[in-house]
Amino acid sequence: MHGFKIFHNFATHSTV
Repeated sequence: MHGFKIFHNFATHSTV
């Protein structure tokens, strides 16, 4: 489940 980690990381940096 590495894809979820990448998505979570992206969401964490994307603070809109």
